Amino acid sequence: MQYEQLPGKPASFSATINGKDFASGDFSPDSGGDIIDQAKMKLDGDFTVMVRFTTRGDGAIFSKCRTEKWEPAAKMLGVRGGRLFYDIGWLGVVRGKTGGLTDGQPHTAVVRSRDGRVTLFIDGKADGSRDHHTMPDRHEHGFHIGRGSANFDGDLKDGAVENLRYWERALSEDEAKQLSAGKADAVNTPLVNWHAAP
Repeated sequence: MQYEQLPGKPASFSATINGKDFASGDFSPDSGGDIIDQAKMKLDGDFTVMVRFTTRGDGAIFSKCRTEKWEPAAKMLGVRGGRLFYDIGWLGVVRGKTGGLTDGQPHTAVVRSRDGRVTLFIDGKADGSRDHHTMPDRHEHGFHIGRGSANFDGDLKDGAVENLRYWERALSEDEAKQLSAGKADAVNTPLVNWHAAP
């Protein structure tokens, strides 16, 4: 069996039995599915994540956690009360100021971590920040799109994530604002560029 995933492309597989092609195809996780290469999704150093989403309810936009239980060092970007939040279990939360994100319209959020300071951006403007907001990732915490811990905000309700991009560095203020204003292609190549299946 052969498996391949090139950056920004759907994963593909092929299977051969006794020298004969048995099966092949392309696949891509849909909103709610996991990022395929978990090793790339590090949230305990400098990083930037951009997500384009639409929702009429609250819940997780992305998370790095166990889906059955919220616990120390679990991480989640989500919508609560129509506003963004980025929570780290047993450490605290960064709360966004902009309301009305559950209007069913597309929105673009960015989470940037630089030297332990986390800043949220939404639709082209800074939306909240907090210093000393980092904890080491835990190996048992998987990265999920549209899913969270069942006992803590849970999955994104009546919504979907269209695109998620990840950089293993803190983008500049101008780059982060460009991203959150919907100009993602103006910023250099991300390490991960995930799109929901059509």
